[in-house]
Amino acid sequence: MSAHLDVASTLVRTVFSGYQTRVRQAMGLVEGLAMAEQDGLAADATLVGADMNTWAGNESTLTRMWRAFPDSPEWDGLGTRGGFPTDHIFFREGQGTPFEVQAYGRVEESYSSDHHARRLILLHERVQ
Repeated sequence: MSAHLDVASTLVRTVFSGYQTRVRQAMGLVEGLAMAEQDGLAADATLVGADMNTWAGNESTLTRMWRAFPDSPEWDGLGTRGGFPTDHIFFREGQGTPFEVQAYGRVEESYSSDHHARRLILLHERVQ
């Protein structure tokens, strides 16, 4: 799954939501993916690559995503848009065979983008 959360909200929504627009978007994404998993649409693993537009590594949007995707690697402290931790990959194992995180990190070349990409390498452990 690929996702892109809002950068900012309207002033009225910010005042009334306590600036929780991205949190609400992320929780809607988590809920939708959980329903797909329950329907059997994601058997082995669920992966989300997202521009979260977050400003800090401890922003509530990120902490809630890590809680929902407990198999995800922790943030490495490297920004992907300047110093901001905007881009992340989250994953959780499904009912299939387990995965092992082999590598996770920022891609150093930006390829003319204003963001650095992230890459995640998972090793699918096959039980024989």
